[in-house]
This record gives sequence, C-alpha cells and structure tokens, in this order.
Amino acid sequence: HHRPLYFYEDVYASEYKVKLGEKEFYGCLMPHEEVLILGKNFNMEVGFLYRINEYTTNVIRQNLDQVEDLWSWNRKVFNPAEEEIAGEDLVGVLLVYENSETYMYNVMNSSQVFHKYKTNATYFQVGCGIYAGLCSLLFDNFKQGAYYVEELLLNTESKYGEYLNLYMKDFVVGGNDFTDGLLHDRVRWI
Repeated sequence: HHRPLYFYEDVYASEYKVKLGEKEFYGCLMPHEEVLILGKNFNMEVGFLYRINEYTTNVIRQNLDQVEDLWSWNRKVFNPAEEEIAGEDLVGVLLVYENSETYMYNVMNSSQVFHKYKTNATYFQVGCGIYAGLCSLLFDNFKQGAYYVEELLLNTESKYGEYLNLYMKDFVVGGNDFTDGLLHDRVRWI
C-alpha cells in the first residue's frame, strides 16, 4: 500500500465503490496531498475518490488520448449568480477495517450554499477549513510552526473541529457492519 494506484492507469479508466450507509457511489482515484500525508503518517492504505457529473466524466474518458485538446473546446463555466447550479458536494472519510467500516461525511447543496454565502459548495467547504485553521491560530495555544490538520488534532489542544462546526454543521457519522475491502477490492474498470 505504499505505491499509489493512480500511477498505473489513466485516472478515469477505473472507479472505486464507496458505501456510506444508504449513500453509494463510484469515484475516480485522484492524487491528493492531504490523503497521501495521512497514508504516510499512519502507515495505511488511502485514496481520494472524486466524483463529478456523468457528462463531464464521459467527455474526459472519450478524450483521454487527446486531453490537451479539451482546453481548446468552446466551454463555459457556469456562474451561480446567473444560473441555478444543480448538485451537491460530499466530503468525507471512510475507514475500512477487517470486517466493518466507519464513516463521517458532510453534504452541501450547491444552490443553498450560494444563496446564503454567494460562493459554491466546494469553495465554502474549503473556506470552512481555512476559517477553522485561522481560528485555531488566533485562539488556541500551541507552539509556533506549520501543522497539518491531523497534527493539530492529535498533537495540540486545538479546537479546530469546534471552529469547523460553526459553519459546517451537518456531519453524518455512521458505520457499515461489513466491508467492501481495500481499494483493489472496490475497483470497477471502465
């Protein structure tokens, strides 16, 4: 589990199953520094699974041999101030054990977030993390230095989680009394 799987195949050539209670989806394995750091620090298999809409996924898959050409296509980034944006952003963690799984996630509806905060759900979730980090720097006592979030939580008296919950309130915590296995057990080749 020390060599990332995404080095071997095109990123959209496979998908990996995730089941969070009643929510089930397949996502593409992506390189993500925070996940790689967790894997290194805790000596465990990790994966950052990313899921976008079917249309965009299919366009990328159909053009894997000429990905650079996609940049010259006539495309549009939708502005939520001008057009309703459908969908939601789910950010979470799935811990896989030998016979069970534990999960925690947050889901935010893009339109609802925009109406309240004038940004999209992804930026809002990132902003909540930055806000929590800044609050921790300003209000918590710990040694000067650079910290990853997990270091704040494990090695300091940071109240990062409390600060995060001021705006990101709706976390779902649960478990599966089974497991679909590690990443290689969850793969679906396209």
